Amino acid sequence: MLHNAINAMPVGASPLIRIRDAVLEFKIGKAWGAKRDLRVLDEISLDVNEGEIIALLGESGSGKTTLGKAMLGLHPLTSGSIKVAPPKAAAPRRQDAHDLQMVFQDPLSSFNPRFTVGSSIALPLRLHLKLSEEAIVERLAELLGRVGLNAGFAHRYPHEMSGGQLQRAAIARALALSPRLIVADEAVSKLDVSVRAQILNLIKSLNRSEKIAFVFITHDLGVAQFLADRVAVMYFGRIVELGPVDQVMDSPRHPYTAMLMNARKGQAPVAEEAKRSAKGCNFANRCPRALGKCHDVRPEVTAFGDDHEFRCFNPV
Repeated sequence: MLHNAINAMPVGASPLIRIRDAVLEFKIGKAWGAKRDLRVLDEISLDVNEGEIIALLGESGSGKTTLGKAMLGLHPLTSGSIKVAPPKAAAPRRQDAHDLQMVFQDPLSSFNPRFTVGSSIALPLRLHLKLSEEAIVERLAELLGRVGLNAGFAHRYPHEMSGGQLQRAAIARALALSPRLIVADEAVSKLDVSVRAQILNLIKSLNRSEKIAFVFITHDLGVAQFLADRVAVMYFGRIVELGPVDQVMDSPRHPYTAMLMNARKGQAPVAEEAKRSAKGCNFANRCPRALGKCHDVRPEVTAFGDDHEFRCFNPV
């Protein structure tokens, strides 16, 4: 069974974001010399469903962060579309900017060092909700409590807090406008292992209790397996495999996904230099299963079960 776009959805799920044929190209080259287009997102199609956690998984340079920022409108697409579903009729109408928020990789650099943490969290409340100072103080205490910090942390400066405390505060800031989706970009990669587990549990708790959807960007398979409902495996700007996290981890169909799983088990990955292909599969020159046509023809999406899909002519 073939499709034109990767957009597998669990039965009964409601899509919050619909991405269709998203292409993003950057101009690269010297300011005084010839420039060329670098395609960093290559015909991406994906649904992010209400209340789910989907992991974007892949090596550095695969386009994960670019896709996450494109969802928030931080990178305008060259072509294609990203559409956010309006809130349900029973919910108050909000701007899309309220619905989508981001938590960055480095919690220290994501805060202004001259402002207290409370001032940074309160800023969107002042700008968008026009709350009184009394209401802001109450809202700050509530937001900090939701992420496991007491109200006193509002008066601290970023350098006075640990990495884990700052990342909790960053999540509190993202929660300030009651978003429906948070993009978390490698949000635990700079934290100690014990603190990392606490932040992951916090994200899972917020997702389960408040039905906030998360797009979690990571290169860590263990993090993806613990946290995500579904995983989208990216390689050179394309989604090569998508499905329920346990299915993709246990039964990978794309050779690149299988390579990642083998590397996790301590088996050496294929080491040839990676190249981007304009016509065929980007993974073809690294793939031990490549066929002749893999270099010249782009594989369509093949369904494997109800909601597991991949792009490969010669799957594992």
